[in-house]
Amino acid sequence: LALATFESLTTLRSAVQVAVAVTAGAERLDELSSTSTVALAPWPAQYTLHCDHVLVESHLGTRRVSTSIPPGRRVAISGPSGAGKSTLLRALARLDELSGGSIMVGSTALADIAEDQLRRHLVVVPSEPGLLHGYVRDVLGMGRALEDADLDALAQVGLRVDRNDVWQELSRGERQRVALGRALVRRPDVLLLDEPTSALGEVETSAVLELLSTLSATVVVATHDPRVLAWCDEVIDLATAPA
Repeated sequence: LALATFESLTTLRSAVQVAVAVTAGAERLDELSSTSTVALAPWPAQYTLHCDHVLVESHLGTRRVSTSIPPGRRVAISGPSGAGKSTLLRALARLDELSGGSIMVGSTALADIAEDQLRRHLVVVPSEPGLLHGYVRDVLGMGRALEDADLDALAQVGLRVDRNDVWQELSRGERQRVALGRALVRRPDVLLLDEPTSALGEVETSAVLELLSTLSATVVVATHDPRVLAWCDEVIDLATAPA
């Protein structure tokens, strides 16, 4: 009887703790919803990216990045491992809050652009992409109808598939190329790439760069690959950026 009672009391205590946690979480959500504002600005027709003293913190210390990236320009973010390349890229993608400084798209603050507008025109490809199992049409399209040009882009980087083929186990290099193909389906104005060639050989890297060369989009790529650095118009080296 004592053991049964103890078990019941333990269950009741756990239930109370869960209820308190849920209530506290709901209160925090209510507080956030009452104080936050929704970004409503459209994607600007003139979409030069302006970074004004954007703060990047890493093992190198604090770095501040100021630059302007006109439409169609290719810019590399370089530096040793852990220098903050991905951090800066995530800030440009508005996936992380800025620690300092500001980012503008044309004359509009990045933070003011409506989420659906931002994700339609600016696409980020992470270094470790996910959601790559299933039918080609679903993985690539993500709800959009595929065009022949989308499959041609994959073929150009060495992946020849049909809409109804199924992807199950992909190598890291294949995942990188599939994620790039999925990004291009959206026809973005700005393409942010995080180490897109880290798992690719020389032939695959050349094919990827050749494909990217056909785009009119702005390309910002975090990389330490010398082939990618040479392909870009400009290199932002975080190791030498001002503190």
